[in-house]
Amino acid sequence: MESHCIEVHSMRQILECFCFFLDKYEHCEWMRGVTRSEIQEAFQCAQEIENICSVLETKGCVTAFENKLIEWHKIKYGITAHYKVQEFTAACDLILSNFFITSRVTDEVLISATNEYLHICGRDRFHLLKEKLICKKHTHDAVTSVIDELNTTFLLQKYKSALGCELLKSIWTKYVRCGEKSNISNCIRSACTDSRFLDSVLRILVKEDYNEEVKIMKKIITESLVLKMSIENERDPVFWHAVLVTSRSLIVAVCDLYPEILFVLIKFIVYIGKSMIIEFTERNCIWHLDKSAKLIADLSFDDLVNVVRCFLESWGLAGNYMRRTLQDLKSQPGCSVWVEVERQCGLPVLAKCLVSNSKDKKLTPT
Repeated sequence: MESHCIEVHSMRQILECFCFFLDKYEHCEWMRGVTRSEIQEAFQCAQEIENICSVLETKGCVTAFENKLIEWHKIKYGITAHYKVQEFTAACDLILSNFFITSRVTDEVLISATNEYLHICGRDRFHLLKEKLICKKHTHDAVTSVIDELNTTFLLQKYKSALGCELLKSIWTKYVRCGEKSNISNCIRSACTDSRFLDSVLRILVKEDYNEEVKIMKKIITESLVLKMSIENERDPVFWHAVLVTSRSLIVAVCDLYPEILFVLIKFIVYIGKSMIIEFTERNCIWHLDKSAKLIADLSFDDLVNVVRCFLESWGLAGNYMRRTLQDLKSQPGCSVWVEVERQCGLPVLAKCLVSNSKDKKLTPT
């Protein structure tokens, strides 16, 4: 009985604290001068709510607790609002999200709020902020300092799609500075199947930046991508689809700047072409990947044509090397697939490119 009284008393305290918390949040006072004690009180409230949730569920008290909060809202505002226990535990995350997305919040308050969050709610719950933490445009020291406090590899893995180019570059620059370069390689090896993450990685490579740490970072990225491309032939169709379909234009821009990536990528494009077979029907013929090719479900003949066309439209290193490779392939046995690729790419475009580059120096992989 005594235990039950303690639980009821604790529930009442939590409810009162949470209602006070809602009042302050609703009137945006958190954004106009929140104090350290208020931050601490709010996070402590959320933690206590989370701790008691299991007790509420086992005793069948969830509905009663939710009804009490609905009753409070009805008395206060004259309207019915439906709250759920699950929303209580997310309340502190909403507050901290506002620190990150509101420009009026100072770095000092931001760091203070984050420290309180980590201290009270624990590191394991920090990921509940989801993309609200990292997909905004903040790149100032406060946000990157906060990110350094986390298990950054976990953050990159879980929210890689939401990481913009600048924020990703900021995180990886700190890895270089701290001598943790292997984290960059590991992340590329495991995360580059995500097309949006790959997009951010490739944009780092094409952006001009002469900072020494960024140069080192770009070298690591380049080496990691080349290694991944070299060992992933046929084994990671999702990765190749992201490279050759989703990020097609961007990868060509990267190849114009980094010959080591260009050579290994062209080698794989040639592999795709040689894996194509022709099937004759009553009305026409259809090119598709041989059933023995492990990429059969992911890359089509149209994908091959589109990526070759994208290379041919380049006036830099990537275009020159693709044109010479294509001419060489057409002179070899089994060249019909490349003749068809060239035809579908558009002969006038190809001819114009060949004429304009007839004096170019021959390119060979090193």
